[in-house]
Amino acid sequence: MKIKAKLQSGFGIVGFLFAITILFMLYSFNKFNNSLKFITDVKMKGSMSIANMNTQTSNHMIQAFMHSTTSSESEMAKVEGEIKRLNGIIEAEMKVYEPLMTNNIEKDLFSKFKVDYAEYQTIFNEFLNLSKANKNEEAQNLIKNKLTPIFNKYSSELDAIVADTKFTSEQTKKEIANEYKKIIIEITVVSLIIIVSFVVIIILITKSIVGPVNVVTNSLKDISEGEGDLTRRLDIKSKDEIEILAKYFNIFVSNLDKIFGDIKKSSESVASASTEISAQMTDMVKWICNTP
Repeated sequence: MKIKAKLQSGFGIVGFLFAITILFMLYSFNKFNNSLKFITDVKMKGSMSIANMNTQTSNHMIQAFMHSTTSSESEMAKVEGEIKRLNGIIEAEMKVYEPLMTNNIEKDLFSKFKVDYAEYQTIFNEFLNLSKANKNEEAQNLIKNKLTPIFNKYSSELDAIVADTKFTSEQTKKEIANEYKKIIIEITVVSLIIIVSFVVIIILITKSIVGPVNVVTNSLKDISEGEGDLTRRLDIKSKDEIEILAKYFNIFVSNLDKIFGDIKKSSESVASASTEISAQMTDMVKWICNTP
C-alpha cells in the first residue's frame, strides 16, 4: 500500500470512528430528549389537567351552594353562567387527560370518576330545577343527602389520581436522571475508545512510514561519514514507496561496492607491479655494481 493510501486509510478510519461517535451522541441525546418530552408533554400535562379538573369540580360544588342560597334572578343567572363555564372546563380537561393515562391504576380510577361524575350531574340537574323553583329547602336537602356524598366520592377518586400521577412523575424523573447518568457514562467510554483508537492508528501509520525512512536515513548517514558497510543491504517489506526507495538504495550501494572493489583490485595490481619493478631495479643495480 502506498504512503498516500496509508494516510487516506488512516484518516478514513479516524473519520469513520468520529462519525460513529457523533451518531451515538445524537442517538443518546435524542433518547434523552424523548424521555424529557414524555415527562413534560404527557406526565406533567396529565398532572396539570387532573389537578385543574379537581379544582373546577370543587368550584362547581360551591356554585351549587350559592345557587341554593340566593333568590335574586340576576344572581341565579350569574351563578348558572359560571356553572355552565365550569362544565365546559371540566369536560375539556377530561378529554385532554383521558389519552394521557399511562397505567391501569389511573385508568381504573378515572373510569370510576366518570361514572360518579355522570351521576353527580344527574343529581345536580335535579337540584338546579328545585333551586330555580325556589324550593330551597328541598334543594339544600338534596345537596346534603345526595349531591355532597357523590361529590366526596369522586373527589377522593380525583385526589387518588393526582397522588398516583405525582408518584409516577417522580419515578419518571428518577428514571430520566438515571438515563442521563447512563448516557454520560456511555459517551465518556465511547469517547475514550475513539481517542485510544485514534492514537493507535496514528502510531501504526507513523511507525510504518517513519521507521523505514529512519533506516534509510541512518544507512545514508553511515555511508556519508565514511564508516559505512557497503555489504549491508536494507530489508524493508513495506509495499510502498519506502520499499522502492530501499530497493534502489540497495542497487546504489551494490554499484558503489563494486566500484570500490574494482578500485581496490586496481590499486593492488598497481602495488604489485610497483613492487616487481622495484625488485627488478634492485637486481639491476646489484649486477652493475658487481660487474668489473
